[in-house]
Amino acid sequence: ICLKASLTMTLAQSGYCRDQAFDDQDPRCGHLILTGSVVTIDSESEEGYIAREALFQRHPDMEDWPEIHGWFFCKLDIVNILLLNFYGGPKTIPAEEYFAEESTPIL
Repeated sequence: ICLKASLTMTLAQSGYCRDQAFDDQDPRCGHLILTGSVVTIDSESEEGYIAREALFQRHPDMEDWPEIHGWFFCKLDIVNILLLNFYGGPKTIPAEEYFAEESTPIL
């Protein structure tokens, strides 16, 4: 089964838009939209280990949940990146270009 999904994040979540007196739907209140396919992560892989550790750091009680719950780790295999941060509609950021960029860690 191949599930398609999208994930939207907005600066409204940070309080930035409120501080600028922007309505949450104002195009200047930036929105990032990621679309792609949901892919299961092998829980025994390095990626699975990182996912497990990140989850349990944030939600330590989940480590003791019974396996009968059947939960698993997955990720969004990003195909499209859309950025709406000003008037004129969203801009498409090619995923290949985004992933090719070297990033500087935020300290």
